[in-house]
Amino acid sequence: MQIGNNGTTVYLSINFNKDGKEKFKNITEKYIKTTDEEGNETTKEVEIKIDDEKLLTTHFEATNTEGILQLSVGSASTDSTTINSYIEQASNVASVIMDKKIDIQYDLNNNLYIPSSVNEQALQNIIIGVCVIIAIALIYICIKYKVIGILASFAYIGAIAVLLLVLRYTNVYIAQEGLIGVVVILITNYAFLNHILNKLVTNTELTNVEIMNKAFIHYIWVLLPLLLISIIFTFVRWIPISSMGMVMFWGIVVIFIYNYLVTRTLLKN
Repeated sequence: MQIGNNGTTVYLSINFNKDGKEKFKNITEKYIKTTDEEGNETTKEVEIKIDDEKLLTTHFEATNTEGILQLSVGSASTDSTTINSYIEQASNVASVIMDKKIDIQYDLNNNLYIPSSVNEQALQNIIIGVCVIIAIALIYICIKYKVIGILASFAYIGAIAVLLLVLRYTNVYIAQEGLIGVVVILITNYAFLNHILNKLVTNTELTNVEIMNKAFIHYIWVLLPLLLISIIFTFVRWIPISSMGMVMFWGIVVIFIYNYLVTRTLLKN
């Protein structure tokens, strides 16, 4: 155990024998984090399992030559009951290891390498460019549709905020290709809002609620192919495509629910 400012952390220390020590050294040496000439880091994730039960996913910062692997059990806590439960978990795993010989086996899927970050300058340029385009597009609908255009613009900005929160709290990894997914969602949402505003202005036979209900039904069929593509991309075992798929999936879910609950309410009168 280790006592720190945030509480007590329980560790399980695994000591490998001579053969295991050599294998573990080779693993950490082969799958260590690397940095290319441009300074971009590539983290190679490795799953640690015992009896096919996943303990955790980790990566190695340096080659381990000591043959000792320390695994944290749970998180730092000040609650004695919680700490005792972590100790019990660690003891159970230790018992399994000591009761029988466990061989080290490992594999790594090459297309799961994760670049550590997007180039900051390129990211800033993309964000600035997207913000400028969004601002121009929203000014356009405000001028064209006046009051309802202003309400729709506020709704659009709110949808962006909600989407960013969802991506943050669902821990979606956003690669450069994931940013393409964000742009696709922003364009799709803007096109939908513009379609609704145009119908509200030009259609005098139906009420606003009836117009928007029909628009949402049409919207479902437009989004369905995009939703299927995003699901397929999500399960592709290649991070750039998977990132785009996850961003698009959550984006479609957010903009549909948000527009139905918020935008529809703002514009129905």
